[in-house]
Parts: sequence; structure tokens; C-alpha cells
Amino acid sequence: FILGQLTGYGILTNRLRYYEGQFLGGMPHGKGIMQSARGHMHDGEFQMGVRSGHGISFYRDGYEYEGEWLNDKPHGKGT
Repeated sequence: FILGQLTGYGILTNRLRYYEGQFLGGMPHGKGIMQSARGHMHDGEFQMGVRSGHGISFYRDGYEYEGEWLNDKPHGKGT
């Protein structure tokens, strides 16, 4: 913890999500895996709590996307 906020490697769990990975200032930041209570999973990079950088997302309906993310949305190259 730095100034009372999780920084470095850690795990965050609550009723909405599970996250394991890097934190900065209490937010997912860096490489990590996040899974929502609805069954969506993302393995990749995060910037201040949102998907940004390279990652792969798996959805309950069987759909998956691997590629670049920006501001929590697919962006650039991906399949």
C-alpha cells in the first residue's frame, strides 16, 4: 500500500468482479486478469481500471476478442 491505496501486485474481490494483477493507486493498472460476476473474463493490460493495450476477452456466449484495447473498447488490430 502507498498512501492507503493498493500499489503493486494484488487481488481484488467483490460481488461484481474478481481481479488479480498489477495495481496503481488502488486501480487495476498493468497486466492482470479480471472476471465479472456475469462470466466475462479479460486477460491483458489495464490502465487505471479499464482495458487498454493488448488483451483477450472471453464472453459467456462463446464470443472472444484478442487484440488491442483503448478506453475499455476494442481498438486497432484484433480478431
